[in-house]
Amino acid sequence: MPLPSQALLANCLANRPDHIFFSTKDAKPKIPKGAPTMTKPIYLDYNGTTPHAPEVIAAMRPFLETEFGNPSSGHAYGRKPREAVAAARRQVAALLNCRPDGSV
Repeated sequence: MPLPSQALLANCLANRPDHIFFSTKDAKPKIPKGAPTMTKPIYLDYNGTTPHAPEVIAAMRPFLETEFGNPSSGHAYGRKPREAVAAARRQVAALLNCRPDGSV
């Protein structure tokens, strides 16, 4: 999918009080004459990473700190992560109205 053009980004952000327009020619932002000044930066690299919702962090914390086994393994360390992956698949399937074995 092609990246949006600078004009398209400018159009999408035109009504936001915290918007800023970037030029692909240099690293310095170009603020159009009469545009509101930026009060908060907008992160546009969601392809690289995204902020995590507090609920996601809370749900993942056990698997990052104590229950870190490989869910694909057959040993005891993988049991709880495997159960968590299965539960997550059921939740996504219910949300999408599909079978759990059809979600990745």
